[in-house]
Amino acid sequence: MNLQFIKFDINVLTKKLLEDLKASGYFEYVEKVAVRKIIAMPNDTHYGSQWALAQIKAQEAWVENPGGAKCVVAVVDNAINTAHPDLAANSIAGFDMADNDTDTNPINDTFSHGTHVAGIVGAVTNNGLGVAAASNNKISVMPVKATSDLSDPDYIDYGFEGIVWAVDHGAKIINMSWGGTDYLNTEQAVCDYAYSNGVMLVAAAGNDANEDFSYPASYNHVISVASTDSTDKKSSYSSFNGKVD
Repeated sequence: MNLQFIKFDINVLTKKLLEDLKASGYFEYVEKVAVRKIIAMPNDTHYGSQWALAQIKAQEAWVENPGGAKCVVAVVDNAINTAHPDLAANSIAGFDMADNDTDTNPINDTFSHGTHVAGIVGAVTNNGLGVAAASNNKISVMPVKATSDLSDPDYIDYGFEGIVWAVDHGAKIINMSWGGTDYLNTEQAVCDYAYSNGVMLVAAAGNDANEDFSYPASYNHVISVASTDSTDKKSSYSSFNGKVD
């Protein structure tokens, strides 16, 4: 390749120089060297191990939409540590449905699931610590605690009450990383209520490696999400059925 790169004094009239070089007849084409920027690469310490973000082409999305606007996403779960350094800046006020107060924080480390999920949904990205989230600081996490401090942290006691509360308090998306095999008309009615109010519901299809329907994921108006691995194949533990979106 016969390429010539020309550097010149900043006082040179660039447009005139390009015209003169083109007119000389010595060059097939003449153009300015473009300024290229590194594609959005957050400085979060664990970003390098988050292969899922590359799998869904999150970086490309961040370039197109670099963040700023805030969409309220409710995380209905056992507890959410809103003081966590990688969540605090993206968290807003929520509610503890089980204990009827505004403290959504876990009482101990066994109530960690909700904080983990909230981090995936809306961890503060590009803050030099923790993980990055695909949402790239464009959402506010609304924490909704749905498990009593006296209950088993693996159980969601007031999930559907939490959905109603989140709808009534401005959530636009509600995440539910929990479920069971029983279909209940009341729960479908709650999902219908959210849908009628323009709220998107997203739920986990299950991690039982079977084809059983899990609810709320399999209710009408709910996006059912299964899991894939780093090769984009179904994760060995993920449930998968005709309701998965």
